[in-house]
Amino acid sequence: MWAMRRPCLLGCLLALLVTRAVAKGGEFSPSIVLTNMGELQNNCEQMVNNALTLNAKSIKFVPTVHYYGSESSLNSYCYRNEWGSCEAPNKDNIERFTGLLAKCMKKAVIAGKNIAVLAHLDNMQQYTWRNLLQFNPTQKKNGYSYADVVIAPMANAVNRAIRRGTKVVFTLNGETGKSVSQYASQWLKLVAYTKNLIKRGKSLNNGDVLVGISLNYNKVYGWIDFDRISPEYISKNFDREWKQQAKNYPIDLAGMRQLYWAVDVIGVSGRRSTESHG
Repeated sequence: MWAMRRPCLLGCLLALLVTRAVAKGGEFSPSIVLTNMGELQNNCEQMVNNALTLNAKSIKFVPTVHYYGSESSLNSYCYRNEWGSCEAPNKDNIERFTGLLAKCMKKAVIAGKNIAVLAHLDNMQQYTWRNLLQFNPTQKKNGYSYADVVIAPMANAVNRAIRRGTKVVFTLNGETGKSVSQYASQWLKLVAYTKNLIKRGKSLNNGDVLVGISLNYNKVYGWIDFDRISPEYISKNFDREWKQQAKNYPIDLAGMRQLYWAVDVIGVSGRRSTESHG
């Protein structure tokens, strides 16, 4: 991920990211993916030990909260327990999730590592691509919103774990392009909200806490689709496809512009090589 301070369409964004990567190089942080309470309680600290052997400057935590719904709609959130079932959020399991994550993160901080977080959302019932999911992150479903059960517990865990000098990169989402483009103004509210939770009561330097959003490289706004998914094709055809397709969808352009100005980091996921192999 790279820090950015202005909005950009996908073509120039990808070009900038690739240019910076080639020119400066960059460190890949080992990732700890946590899919249920059992992994948080029983496996997370060993995962940190494994990550420490790689001698990276930071460790990325990818905690997962689940939801019930379809490919396009979200009905309710839940925390998956160690037995495979999913519990509706309540005060107790929110605190358990927060406490276990904080304890694991603190192990990395004590070892001198910086912290990265990628907030992760998965469908409990079936395989779906969250990039196509339409949901407002501040709207409550059965009493709880994404901000309540995903952002706040993870940000509070970071707050409990970090100390002066720890640097944090907190990504609000993972590939939820349709939600970000449709509800950009609501995602914007989460930027300052998340920073405040992480910094609360801490003596930190300016720039120690960065907050960002994450997009998928070949369906950047969830709605806009392409005939081919190579980065080269997308970078050359994005503007044309945008003009043809965007007018048909409920995209919050004004909110997106404000959101891109507000975040410190824009992450772009890509599963294709940036080099040509002939």
